Amino acid sequence: MNYYTPEEVAEKLKIKNTETIRRYLRRGKLRGAKLGKHWRISEKQLEEFFERQSEESQTIAGKN
Repeated sequence: MNYYTPEEVAEKLKIKNTETIRRYLRRGKLRGAKLGKHWRISEKQLEEFFERQSEESQTIAGKN
């Protein structure tokens, strides 16, 4: 299984500020594991995040 750093996730999501990813991790919006001072996000956790984001987008679009 692959694991990603917040910097790698930010790059995949085209987010310039990696602090956004760390904030998602701290708030539980994106799941990950903290190893010492460093976050790691598994491929599965990243896929789940994408699925939740897609579902939220569809829900919001359906309300308009």
